[in-house]
Amino acid sequence: MANIEWQRVAFGATVVGLLFLGVPMYVDVDEPSTHQVEEFKRFLALHNKNYVESSDEYAVRLRNYQATLARIKERNAKVSEKCKHSDCARFGVTEFADWSPEEFTNTYLTGIIKNGHMNSSISRTESGNSSHRILYAANVPDKFDWRDRGVVTKVKNQGLCGACWAFSVAEVVESMHAIKVGTVEVLSTQELIDCAKEGNMGCEGGNTCTATQWMVDKNVGLVKEKNYGLTLVDGACEYIPEKGGVHVAKNFKCTSYVDSEDSIVGLVASHGPVSVAVDGSTWQDYIGGIIQFHCEKNLNHAAVIVGYDKTAPVPYYIVRNSWGPSFGNSGYLKIAIGSNLCGIAELVVSLDTVD
Repeated sequence: MANIEWQRVAFGATVVGLLFLGVPMYVDVDEPSTHQVEEFKRFLALHNKNYVESSDEYAVRLRNYQATLARIKERNAKVSEKCKHSDCARFGVTEFADWSPEEFTNTYLTGIIKNGHMNSSISRTESGNSSHRILYAANVPDKFDWRDRGVVTKVKNQGLCGACWAFSVAEVVESMHAIKVGTVEVLSTQELIDCAKEGNMGCEGGNTCTATQWMVDKNVGLVKEKNYGLTLVDGACEYIPEKGGVHVAKNFKCTSYVDSEDSIVGLVASHGPVSVAVDGSTWQDYIGGIIQFHCEKNLNHAAVIVGYDKTAPVPYYIVRNSWGPSFGNSGYLKIAIGSNLCGIAELVVSLDTVD
């Protein structure tokens, strides 16, 4: 709890700094109505947010909230124009409603570093993958969810640490190890944040491919979280090789499945959860339903596919996020299968574990 409070203070200081420097943090909106002001106050109370009512920050937050309401209305209208089923994506007021899109992006969507390491990781594994794709695309069930098998840990919250890449990799390692040994354990995401350098930058962002490659090249195992606790800040690496941990096998794959998403479905069903890079820009207001429109492909976040449902009105992936259980569908999203929505097929990491 102390660490969370520290992060709130740090974030508040950042906001004040931006205000002082004149950085725009909201769009122009009309003067708020009495109803909007009262609604905003209820929002603040619900999410335990405290701003001095006479302060500049309060005014900024209120305007951001107004802009969010307008954006939600516009997004839902666009969805309703195209969506013809009962589980359309829904956008509404979330805990991020008093943030500008720029703040949200700079805080939550800086987790994927695009660099030469990422490109070389993809090219390293794409060659010779045709048989791999065909194998996993055949004879899979119409729906599958690894949560039903008891091999997925509880949804985590990355807080203000931009290490979605580390959460995504650690969660896949957790599940793959649980599939192998029959028991699920929470492994240390903080170990990756602190130790997996070589192009990764801890809470400032990283790359799922290079992080997995680092585990293999350095023969590093992820220890249990209780032995290397989550702090959500960058720290000195405290990994001790003698402690062992769960290792990643050398046959891991970092692959693009654009135009071959049936292979992702087959891979999830036949093998296990996979790490994916995505564009989460429109997720700020997501509260449920199947995302099938208005999601770009500028990879800026990492998540995990834990299942899918091809019997739904629109077939979708079940995507685990790292923004806590209050986000979306108890921490999860539904993203339509088949059109590389949100860039979900562009950077997929699958792996096996070894003791």
